[in-house]
Amino acid sequence: MSEPSSRRLNAFDQCMLSINQTLQQDGNPGFETLTQLWLDSRLDLSRLQLALDQLTARHPVLTARLTRSWTGTWSWQWTPGARLAVNEETLDSAEEPAVLKTLCEKLSQRRNLRAEAALAFHLLHLPDESDILLMHFNHVLLD
Repeated sequence: MSEPSSRRLNAFDQCMLSINQTLQQDGNPGFETLTQLWLDSRLDLSRLQLALDQLTARHPVLTARLTRSWTGTWSWQWTPGARLAVNEETLDSAEEPAVLKTLCEKLSQRRNLRAEAALAFHLLHLPDESDILLMHFNHVLLD
């Protein structure tokens, strides 16, 4: 039996979506979270991408976007083979205030869950040869 390419939001997800929409109507980015992993050295991006590809092949809902049917039913919809790409960025400073400013900017960006996945990864390269891996997600998908 093949896996469906969409999944209806359950009652809890619908509650999270309502909170997200309310936050966005009030001018906020939404119900977003940014998890950080500070690393002492460079992360092997090719191995990370391979791991993410394997994870999304097994659990394609991680690449899903929100859709709404003509009846008003919200669902997560994904395309088989879709990838969670890692967005790379090199920062000019490893000083904490500069890094925190970048993190706040990422977290404050309003995302359109109908156009992009609710889960995203960012890899920040610091000038001291260390990295920060960010997992940026919306609570409608992960909670």
